[in-house]
Amino acid sequence: MLRITYKEIQAHFDDLFCSINKSQSKAMKKNQLIDALPDGRIKLYSIFRLIQPDGKTEEQLKSDFEQSFQIIEDALKRLNISNSSIVAKNVSKANGVPMLIRQILFFMCYVAYWMEDNAKKKGRIGKSKVTQKYFLDRFGFSHNTWTKWGMRPLQFFQTSAYIQPECPIRYKGQKKGELGFAINNLVYCAGKYDCFLDIFGGSGSASAAVCPIDNKKYLYNEWNPTIYHTIYVLSHEKLHIELIDLLKQIQDDLAEKGHADFLDEFHLYPSKDLIQAIQEREKNGKMKTSTTEKMSKVAKESGLPLVRSWHNLYDFGKEYNRCLRKKLSAGATIQIGKKNYTYDELKFPVDENGNIDVSNYWLDRERQIRIHTVERKLNLQFAGYRLADEEDAAEMGVSIDHDLVNRRWKEELRKEGNAKEFNKLFKDEPFDIKLLSEEQKNKREDEIERLEKRKSNLPEALFDMMHYLILCYWQVFYNLYLSFSPSNDREKVLLAAAHIFLRYMAFQGLDEKSNTRVLYLDDYRSDDYKSALVEKFIQVDYKKLIKDFYKRFRRETLYNKNAIDLVKQYKKGISKEDVIIYSDSPYEGTSGYEKDKTDKFTKKDMEDLIDALVDSKQKFIFSCRAAKGSLSGSKTDDKLKKLNGSILENVFEVFEKYQKKKKIVLYVLAIERKEGKKVLTLADLIRLNKISEIMICNYQVSYIMPYHESIHYQVYTFVDFMDIVRKNMNK
Repeated sequence: MLRITYKEIQAHFDDLFCSINKSQSKAMKKNQLIDALPDGRIKLYSIFRLIQPDGKTEEQLKSDFEQSFQIIEDALKRLNISNSSIVAKNVSKANGVPMLIRQILFFMCYVAYWMEDNAKKKGRIGKSKVTQKYFLDRFGFSHNTWTKWGMRPLQFFQTSAYIQPECPIRYKGQKKGELGFAINNLVYCAGKYDCFLDIFGGSGSASAAVCPIDNKKYLYNEWNPTIYHTIYVLSHEKLHIELIDLLKQIQDDLAEKGHADFLDEFHLYPSKDLIQAIQEREKNGKMKTSTTEKMSKVAKESGLPLVRSWHNLYDFGKEYNRCLRKKLSAGATIQIGKKNYTYDELKFPVDENGNIDVSNYWLDRERQIRIHTVERKLNLQFAGYRLADEEDAAEMGVSIDHDLVNRRWKEELRKEGNAKEFNKLFKDEPFDIKLLSEEQKNKREDEIERLEKRKSNLPEALFDMMHYLILCYWQVFYNLYLSFSPSNDREKVLLAAAHIFLRYMAFQGLDEKSNTRVLYLDDYRSDDYKSALVEKFIQVDYKKLIKDFYKRFRRETLYNKNAIDLVKQYKKGISKEDVIIYSDSPYEGTSGYEKDKTDKFTKKDMEDLIDALVDSKQKFIFSCRAAKGSLSGSKTDDKLKKLNGSILENVFEVFEKYQKKKKIVLYVLAIERKEGKKVLTLADLIRLNKISEIMICNYQVSYIMPYHESIHYQVYTFVDFMDIVRKNMNK
């Protein structure tokens, strides 16, 4: 027997009709008639337990449903709402049906849909198809008994069972998992609507999160033409097939199963010199200077970028200082941010003898950033190499294994007997191995073993045909991405492939304003070279990804407009349709948000957006973070305080102003997390500088079921939310 209280049953029923103002609903007030009966709600609540399907045969369930119908019929008779004949013509009397009876019948219909779907999955198809009409006609209820609130059992079932398709484009911050689940349920909570409009569509993940309903429209908007054209191809009946074929061809080439026909169109098929260099590399097993120089020369002549790994820093420092001295005359400066720097402040560190000092480079993080900013700014390219540093790696979602890097330095310094350099870099560990603790000794042995496994896998330069091909594809697609304006369908497919390829290989690392091209081939998060990005890319099932995404997006209407103009276009009065507007706009500290730049989203744009959303009189969902942070928690510094202060001032206080000025009611859905036995509330997440995702709505949201045992949702009034933010931000 299901152990659940009457209070919990009622809460479950209330969730089915979450968009209704329950204190004012006429049907809700009719519940008083049930409360006046001798046994009140007890028999009606028994239906919840009665129709639970676990462990029952189809005959038992059929009998339980019939018994439930009899309980409802008996309640209607006692309330004098119906008569013993229960005929379908008795439509008008449904207006007097209490909310609890509507909820129970809704729940029964939902369970019936669930059981039918389960039977289909097991290969047992019932003789008759479940319909909402059957449940209503049984008691002569009107067709709008549920739908006048924009809710139907079938819609609730579809929303609950919906699985969001994965987006083929890799982006940070995609609205998937618990975020996609929240968006889907918030749309259901909004009740009646005609259109769902995603005004900052991006990768399409937010739109894909919403379960499509047959009689609704779904609108996607994206201002960036590259992203828009990619989504256009992914949602096109024929072009998405062409894209699948092209990506498969690229994967086959990189796996050395294809013939590089696509690259041949761009005259990038490997030359004899390069093939000879690769063969010499593979034959010798180790990189020889002559091979390296030959391969670098070929790559440089082809305009291909290479990767410099961390242990090339000695050579890099010498060449960097030489080039910088040549570019920067005595007394001249280079501006970085708002400050001007001299040669001495920008050069690679050197010791008292003028030799490259790599130790000081590792210790001075600010100088590292300045050096590689200058390298990009001056477009310094050395022998075809481009140094991909820690900052680049972070941008691309690739983290360098610093423990392993440090261990290599430690072992080399110990081997050289260089205690001075060792103690300068590693103050917390004894130079003498004999003085190590047991824990340090075990860690050292483990890391040495890891280092040996990794040693032969670190990239030196071009090492095989796959490496050459990936560089060729990078060159072709990077040029397409930056300078290509498609004029026909074939070119749109090419641009979509370029976008997907580059986003995979340089996760968040594409800079449309820079001449620098960075490609990271090695994934430092794993000891196994087979998990490198290229190998991972080869294994992606783009056929399934794109087909699943197409099934959801084929019904989307696509816009390539200014988001604020589009909100105004769908303002009530101008548009006759009821629209749910979803906004995931840039804001301070996120990509695409800049101050005083005409080509980026600004503080003024944010105020105009919020004004347009409020003024539209349509329902909206505004997605952002309550404060900047990370999963593990960020350090509270001046930069973080500045970012959070900007979000508070330019986003939340603007909403607060409109709430008071126009007397609108706002609710905030917060995604809260459980760590161990402790639930981190919104206040905890903000105070600890951890990720605190929220969604602001201008309609009532009562409850959303938990996404996972470690992730659940809490609804706050906007007034309470602002109080939490002000009390806990930057503490």
